[in-house]
Amino acid sequence: MKHLNRFLLINFLLVVFCSFGLQAQELITGNVTNESGESLPGVSVSFKGTNQGTITDVDGNFSVEKHGTVETLVFSFIGMETEEVNITGKSSVSVVMEEDVIGLDEVIAIGYGSLRKSDLTGSVSTVSTEGFDKVPAANPLTAIQGKASGVQITSNSGMPGASSEVLIRGVQSINGTSAPIYVVDGVITSNINNLNPNSIESISVLKDASAAAIYGARAANGVILVSTKRGSKSSKPVVTLNAYYGIQTESNLKLDLLNGEDWLELWTESYENAGIDIPWTSSEAAKVEGVDTDWKSLMMQTGTMQNTDISIAGGSDKSNYYIGVSHLNQIGMVIETGYKKSTFTINTDNQVTDWFQFGNSLNLYSYTQTGNSDWYNRALLKSPLSRAHEDDGDWGVIRVSELEHFF
Repeated sequence: MKHLNRFLLINFLLVVFCSFGLQAQELITGNVTNESGESLPGVSVSFKGTNQGTITDVDGNFSVEKHGTVETLVFSFIGMETEEVNITGKSSVSVVMEEDVIGLDEVIAIGYGSLRKSDLTGSVSTVSTEGFDKVPAANPLTAIQGKASGVQITSNSGMPGASSEVLIRGVQSINGTSAPIYVVDGVITSNINNLNPNSIESISVLKDASAAAIYGARAANGVILVSTKRGSKSSKPVVTLNAYYGIQTESNLKLDLLNGEDWLELWTESYENAGIDIPWTSSEAAKVEGVDTDWKSLMMQTGTMQNTDISIAGGSDKSNYYIGVSHLNQIGMVIETGYKKSTFTINTDNQVTDWFQFGNSLNLYSYTQTGNSDWYNRALLKSPLSRAHEDDGDWGVIRVSELEHFF
């Protein structure tokens, strides 16, 4: 009897311990997919705060034994956002993982692809395009002026629509050109004046010798990479309208020019100091007495700049599109100068099959530039003793060429 009781006690304890072990090692199963319903193999599945876990198989399925009191499973996968799922009272779960959208400020185009900013080793500057719609710029280079270290951008003249000179890390050549090359959506071009600044998604500047490994010797002066905007897949059409109107006037640092009387006195002294006979007589000087024409003021006016652009972007499950139209009209501060530019941009991407996709980047533009950058300089040099108009309103007549028309 004694041995029987001992036998029954041992069996009872074994049943208790087995029951406890089964409860402590509860099996959790499940399946992991992406937003399109496709299975995700290789997803890491672990209990939060522990190193206990597993990975999903080729069909996205998993099974893991639960130990302890942890009630949260953590799912992580490259390119996907980390998901946490509470499994209290559950023996099976289904998880849908979302793509981890990387912000444009964290990705840098490097000529042969893109990298996260933290993984970048070469000398590359990125320019934020945020606020481009608030900058009254006729071309994209004006909009990025002063925003990239080591990149010097200066306008060739004050003419409306004037091109800009770009130097990356200073002058690279004495006899040759120091201009960089531009790569717009993978296509090499000589300038980007034809682009609408608001159609640009990102700009990167390659400044070191590694650019030559991709684009050859012509990249010795640097490379400016431009990516234009594209639509997003599975998104509703989004219409964007930007418009502005502004005026341009002279700065407060105006040139203080001589009046007619002071100009004649100074001009006469220059001949006397040089020991040269004055080429006009007193009677000829009397013909321009009292004449004081401010040619610079006659050449100047209040300039205006007006720009309107509209775009639509969107996409379906297997395609996306971006269409943009813009028109710029600038009237210069010097009379009879101006600049007009119209652009049309269309970018599309299409996924035909799992292994075949195609897209296009099309940019059409037209422009008209009127005037001459030399007109302002000639107005500064023009003698104030020359009349713009006669008393009867007709055009002025030169009476003493030595005093009125000397250049």
